[in-house]
Amino acid sequence: MLQKKIGKIHLVFITAAILLLPHVSYSDIVVTTDGMVLNGKIIEDITNDHIILGNDHGVFRIHYTQIKDMHKTHSYREDVKILKKMGKSVSETDIKTNFKAGIDKLEAKKIEAKKLEAKKLEAKKHEAKKHEAKKLEAKKLEAKKLEAKKLEARKLEAKKLEAKNLESRKLEARMIKAGSIGHLLLVSPFVVANIGKMQSGLPFSFGVSLTGDIQVASRYKYVPGWFRIELQYYHSENGINRISAPRFSLGAVWKYPLETRGISSNLILSPTFGAGHYAVRGKYKGATGFKWNLTITSGLEFFFSSWVFTPHIRFEYIHNGARPIFGIGINIGAGYLFSIKPPANSS
Repeated sequence: MLQKKIGKIHLVFITAAILLLPHVSYSDIVVTTDGMVLNGKIIEDITNDHIILGNDHGVFRIHYTQIKDMHKTHSYREDVKILKKMGKSVSETDIKTNFKAGIDKLEAKKIEAKKLEAKKLEAKKHEAKKHEAKKLEAKKLEAKKLEAKKLEARKLEAKKLEAKNLESRKLEARMIKAGSIGHLLLVSPFVVANIGKMQSGLPFSFGVSLTGDIQVASRYKYVPGWFRIELQYYHSENGINRISAPRFSLGAVWKYPLETRGISSNLILSPTFGAGHYAVRGKYKGATGFKWNLTITSGLEFFFSSWVFTPHIRFEYIHNGARPIFGIGINIGAGYLFSIKPPANSS
């Protein structure tokens, strides 16, 4: 097959640059098993498989099984000497011409290799961008799924809370129908920072209240379901100034069920109106007498079985003509929830 490609050409000459050493030129001579002598540049050498030799006449692939001998020289002049020793007639001008042609082919091969490498690099960059875009899309999708899960969890929690509220209202309705009534008894100490014209003389107030909440269980959502009765002791003292009073109050309680980390609780709001006899000493002693008061408390009610714990914010107003007493503070209560069931029907 090699003979068909080459025909009757016995000598071919080329000098080319090595790919990795572009500034150093080498020539090569290959002797085949059928006696052919090829001169040019080996531009590819796969050990024990094949070589590719290029010259001015083209590019030739030669298997190692077809190679009798190879000479790797350092210049075309060495090729001339080796060929003369073999008894071959050579032309130095032809060798130089073939050398330039070989260099051109080698340079073209290097440029093509660079272009191919650039294409591969561009393809890798494009693939990396696609991969990064996929990762970003996957992150966005995961974020959407997470947000959807959170939304679903919130909806589920809202449904559970609504179901709990509905069950609570149904229970209250059944208690009303059956005549069963709940009672909550609380003891709540309180501390209040006074505001207003009497603040300088009496900056703080404190006291304790005995509170009874009676369930009336309204069937309507915004109508209070509890009625409140309070007995209080109110006291404020600073130097010679002192106010103290036993008080009695009545009011309503709105309770909204909550679920706080697995603990049953209510959010409550309770305004109460009351009156008491205020004993006053010091520079305000002229204010002694009966006065009415408004108290608003709001906060949470935590249930541990039938035991109740209530941290609340407290607002106080005591009517005292031109010198009313305002106050904002807290009260902490503890108590017990009683449930009174009607006697069984004897009929």
